[in-house]
Amino acid sequence: MPHRTLIGLGSNLGDSRRQLADALDRLDALDQIEVLNASNLVDSRPIGGPADQPPFANGAALLATELSAAELLAKLQIVESALGRVREIEWGPRTLDLDLLLYGQEIMNLPGLVVPHPRLAVRSFVLEPATEIAGDWVHPWINTPLGELWKTWRMGVDAVGLIGDATTRDSLRQLLTQLFPKLSSAEVLDSKVGNRELAMVAIGDAKNDAKSEAKNEQQVPRIAFCTCPDAAIPGIPTLCVDFFDDQVARRDVAAAIIDAWPSLGLSSTGA
Repeated sequence: MPHRTLIGLGSNLGDSRRQLADALDRLDALDQIEVLNASNLVDSRPIGGPADQPPFANGAALLATELSAAELLAKLQIVESALGRVREIEWGPRTLDLDLLLYGQEIMNLPGLVVPHPRLAVRSFVLEPATEIAGDWVHPWINTPLGELWKTWRMGVDAVGLIGDATTRDSLRQLLTQLFPKLSSAEVLDSKVGNRELAMVAIGDAKNDAKSEAKNEQQVPRIAFCTCPDAAIPGIPTLCVDFFDDQVARRDVAAAIIDAWPSLGLSSTGA
């Protein structure tokens, strides 16, 4: 039985749209891989990496494959290299980026292979095209369809959710306020979603709105951070922050916030 998989596509060097089309053609021509569907492409500004990069073209594709997740990832990297991908600068400009986002309902955390993609749920330029072709696909550890996560990302309360015990929430808030000085005096709003406790840090002028909405259990923040996938609350686009690598944690949190709130200034000593 073939495995249903979802991949993300991106490019911001050369003829990006042609290169993404070529990548799908090359994948479809491989044994044991069939391209079932592909999204429209969306234009996005670079998040993280060197400044002054060209904008990206991003999309998503559904594949059916007999390959294991590791074998499929290897094929994606072969196609990247064949179309000129050079890995010199992390999050730098690139001719082609092929990310393995979902592999059935599998959850994997192996060296060089993490599925679901750890930043799938907090990247607008991934969620939007993914929702177009796989909106009903349930995120394996957030336990919510991608389409619902995208809806929350666009329309949730203008606040960041901090999930975990008091110590965890305090650590996450300290990281946020280090990265974004505008949050240094933000009020932490106690809230609940279902029977789960979280805190919300309101963004900018939305503080009063978020405070009133926090009392309503049906309202959720646009994105959230936790330190363990098991802590995720269904319905909230969530990034699991790994404090064992503080540099990666800071980079990933900063990129998620900047994508959601571009006008929020990053500290010069931040990510």
